[in-house]
Amino acid sequence: MRGMRYWSALAGLGVVLVVLAGFGGVSALRTSSATDRVVLSNHVSAAYERARFAVGQEESLENMYRVEPEPDVRARFDDEARKMERALRDAGHHDSGRDERLTRRLSRSHRAYVRATRRLFAAVDAGDLKRVVAIDRAESEPRFASIESSVGRAARGHARTAQSDLRRLRATERSVLMGTAAVSGIGLLLLLFLTVVLFRINRQLARQARASEHDALHDPLTGLPNRALLLDRLEHAIVGARRDPSMLSVLVLDLDRFKEINDTLGHHAGDQVLTEVGPRLAPVLRPGDTLARLSGDEFALLLPAVGIEQAEEVAGRVRAAMQTPFELGDLTVTVDASVGIVTYPTHGEDAETLLQRADIAMYLCKGRGRGHALYDPADDPYDSERLLLIGDLRDAIDAGELTLEYQPKFNVADLSLIGVEALVRWQHPTRGKLPPDSFIPLAEHTGLIRPLTLEVLRKAARQWAKWHDAGLELTVAVNLSVANLLDNQLVEDVARIIAEEHMPPDRLILEITESTVMSDPERTVAMLERLADMKIQLSIDDYGTGHSSLAYLRRLPVHELKIDRSFVQHLSTDDGDAQIVYSTIDLAHSLGLRVVAEGVEDADSLELLQAHHCDRVQGFHLGRPVAPGAIFDATAPPPPAATPLAGA
Repeated sequence: MRGMRYWSALAGLGVVLVVLAGFGGVSALRTSSATDRVVLSNHVSAAYERARFAVGQEESLENMYRVEPEPDVRARFDDEARKMERALRDAGHHDSGRDERLTRRLSRSHRAYVRATRRLFAAVDAGDLKRVVAIDRAESEPRFASIESSVGRAARGHARTAQSDLRRLRATERSVLMGTAAVSGIGLLLLLFLTVVLFRINRQLARQARASEHDALHDPLTGLPNRALLLDRLEHAIVGARRDPSMLSVLVLDLDRFKEINDTLGHHAGDQVLTEVGPRLAPVLRPGDTLARLSGDEFALLLPAVGIEQAEEVAGRVRAAMQTPFELGDLTVTVDASVGIVTYPTHGEDAETLLQRADIAMYLCKGRGRGHALYDPADDPYDSERLLLIGDLRDAIDAGELTLEYQPKFNVADLSLIGVEALVRWQHPTRGKLPPDSFIPLAEHTGLIRPLTLEVLRKAARQWAKWHDAGLELTVAVNLSVANLLDNQLVEDVARIIAEEHMPPDRLILEITESTVMSDPERTVAMLERLADMKIQLSIDDYGTGHSSLAYLRRLPVHELKIDRSFVQHLSTDDGDAQIVYSTIDLAHSLGLRVVAEGVEDADSLELLQAHHCDRVQGFHLGRPVAPGAIFDATAPPPPAATPLAGA
């Protein structure tokens, strides 16, 4: 009987061992197979994503070439075309025959798109706008749309496949754990020592499953979540934000100067920089935030329950963390980060759209030399109407078709004419007279602000010379934008123009807004000091609408403060605005600054400004912007009282 029990136990043990061995082998094969599928799908999806981004860059550079037909733009286009071909080869090489056929078709279509675009570039070089538009509508745009749509569908399809395989991988892990527990229970009834064996097997299989899942969802170099895991978490965060209405933000950052480190010091140094990104940014993140590596030197931050202002603050802290020097052996290198920002639901309502638009914001930010930028639909690839208007503006600047009007400025004490402010005007041949707000932002976004500003400066300087020859001594004020103060050639350009036009530097006033000053204070101070050293007068325009203070402005080498018209227009009827104006005058005078009140539209306001010792005034009550010849009519003091102008 005992022998039977012994053999029965031994047979049972043998069965358990066979079952366990078979279960372990099958589980290992299933886990390995599922992991391979996830990794492969992620790889192919990433290749298609690179292709989608490359063709998107080609489209952006195509549009940029129409505005800035420079060899550098064409070279960058050719580089992106090569990246597109490499991405398609990578996608077709690593997956099924279906992807191989698709990538061959896409490659043919892409080559046709490149040929069409190069014909378009030739038309741009020839100045043939109609041919540019014709090629774009008939060839470039349809092929681009088809290619972008195809690679986008393929990328999303493989991403979905990866997520499906990931679910199967997790199901395999659960089945491994459940099956192992069952087999362990049976083995415990048969023999005590079998428990130890099964426990060891269980631990090994669980570690393998966890390691496989981790490898499928994390970047192997940095250990950070990869694109697939970021998208998964972003989708869950969007569901949560919809259920409990709230905002969330996504930041995409790219390391500036990383390519120089990689090319100069080698990939080992570049990898060392990449591995330090996570530890650098860890203090910036909250427990629920996600930092992921998307590809190369591109990373993303998912910030649940964070709005626009908080996201911009985080972007500033991210840049500060990255600017700390990296120690690479005996060398110390510095990098910076360009950060694109989007928020849900303001800039998109699904994960793919948010990530794509954050990438666009980052790319535009990088191209303009800014630290971080919020996604702006106006910057997202130009439509044909906007391209035509930009082309017309370039032609108008080149042909000298922009005109200036001048608004007079008066001394408060005796109402004598002492200066003018130059205001640019554009009489479009088909659209009529366009207000500055409709074309100045276009100029700032497309690099035309520099030639436009120089054109205005030159016209204003020439007009000053004509008035001077006629015996009229005035100062001439010209407005500068943020983009002008980011231009390292500004000081040299201004010096050259006033020298060529024989205009004394102290007759020129350059006006900058409060927001311009505060956008990059350190760089602004340096630029303004160079201009002030030339004896050019500097003025803060629209004071009171920004976030600066007179205490801060004391650091700036400015001579004049212009109180914004929004406070002056209601001076005689609004006690609150009156107190702001009077306090600003007193404080500015205490700092040695001259004060100009804009928007004087009635005699009562003028009288109050005189009583409170404002220095200079301008506004419709005293004089509207006029053509240069009409300035002579503004030399006489205005009548003592006048009805406010309608619509002023």
